[in-house]
Amino acid sequence: MIATDAELVICASLSPCSPVNTKKITMLYDSILLENAKHNLAQAKEHYIAVPSAVLMAQLKRICIKHHLKNVILIPSGYPKLDYAIKNFKSNRSTGVLYMLYAPTEFAEKSADDLDGAFSIFKAKAIILQLLNANPSLNIIFRPYPDDLSRYKLKQNTPAYDSMNDLMQMCNTHSRVHLDNNKTHQQSYEKAEVLLTDISSTAFSFAFTVKKPVIFLSNSVIENSPTWQSTQYMKDRPQIGIVVTRLTDMSKSVQTLLANLEQYTHQITMLRKSNVYNLGNSESYIMKSVQNILDGKSMPNWWSL
Repeated sequence: MIATDAELVICASLSPCSPVNTKKITMLYDSILLENAKHNLAQAKEHYIAVPSAVLMAQLKRICIKHHLKNVILIPSGYPKLDYAIKNFKSNRSTGVLYMLYAPTEFAEKSADDLDGAFSIFKAKAIILQLLNANPSLNIIFRPYPDDLSRYKLKQNTPAYDSMNDLMQMCNTHSRVHLDNNKTHQQSYEKAEVLLTDISSTAFSFAFTVKKPVIFLSNSVIENSPTWQSTQYMKDRPQIGIVVTRLTDMSKSVQTLLANLEQYTHQITMLRKSNVYNLGNSESYIMKSVQNILDGKSMPNWWSL
């Protein structure tokens, strides 16, 4: 926690980074760990949350009501990072060459019981080899989660190390498997026609940026988990792609997506429009909100108990 005389502190996460009596605005983009965030939400006496989407707004409202968090003010702000990605997106797809981006979620060494098997990194080599054998024109871009790549480079002995090593070797030896270790995913987004992932939030970032579909790698444990099935993430997956639980269905699912790109583009556009606040205008809305907070003013569409 920092000591400051500032009137307002802006944070990029829910960590308790400011004095209790200082006004605070937290920029959220993901719902991960929110259910356990009561303490950090309650940390500031006047805690504003910049909320990017209707899905996250609904979740935060439930938490605030459940725990009687009267200090929290929810602002339907939108997502500047998404706006920036959309504004700067330029298609870079090659004629006759199909690129698929594989971007798995970060491997968590200590995960909840119902996450067992959810991390696709452990079966990625077999999946990629099957896809390459079935599609001679297919190229796969592997974009590991940055922290996983850092742990691999440091040769940390994590359960995912051998699987990461297999994929890194494929990037070095296979002419149609390419590593993306750039600071941002923009270049991969511009090339890829389809995203392959598991439970990563990059699924919606990709779909909402380029309006292209996603293949979700899953399994019976995740699909039958009451915890996961109750989330909006799971419910919205069919709007932006196909869920695959069997390796034998993988190639067919790719062909289905490619044959129905126009349909998925429409579905993704409608979901993005209905879910993301202030699309294309989030930065100016947030700046206006910050000024209102400093002036002690509220806006009609802000929410609090």
